[in-house]
Formats: sequence, structure tokens, C-alpha cells
Amino acid sequence: MSLFTIALIAVNRYVYVCRNSVYQALFGRRRSLVAALSSTWLVGVALDSPNHVGWSSHWFDAKTQKCLWNRAVAYRYTVLFVVSYRIVSQRGTASSAP
Repeated sequence: MSLFTIALIAVNRYVYVCRNSVYQALFGRRRSLVAALSSTWLVGVALDSPNHVGWSSHWFDAKTQKCLWNRAVAYRYTVLFVVSYRIVSQRGTASSAP
């Protein structure tokens, strides 16, 4: 989930630099805190929930030293994860165009 937090910081900085006139309306103190916390947690839980309903499982990858989903066992989850990432990244790219 830390990558989503970094992505939100990037969006915040983009709006501050490129769209300064709407910055205060979008990123008030309370609104920013609620939006950042809820969106990062909701996206993280949404992307990890298929693991918990049986599509895949978690395992420790000794090469990267991280707990990941087992990509070799769960082709459906890997496709879901990659497609979700592509949709989110393309929407982010499209919305950041001037």
C-alpha cells in the first residue's frame, strides 16, 4: 500500500504545481487526510481480497524478501492484478494531461 500513498503524494504535488487555482478546494486539510487514508486502504484491501477468498495464496519470496501472492499458482489473480494496475495507471495518465 505504500506505493499508493506515494501515488497520492504525486497527484497532490501535480495539482499544487500545475493546477494551483483548485488546490485549496481539492486538498483542504481534513479532506486530504480522509481521502488519502480511505483510498489507499480501500484500494489495498480490494486488490488483496481475492487472495483471501481462495483465488490465490500468500507466500514468502526468498529472492525479494517479501510476502507476495503466489504468481505461479494463481493465473486469474495475476491477470486481475495486472489489468487493474493498467486501468489505474492509464486513468492517472489521462487525467494528468493538460
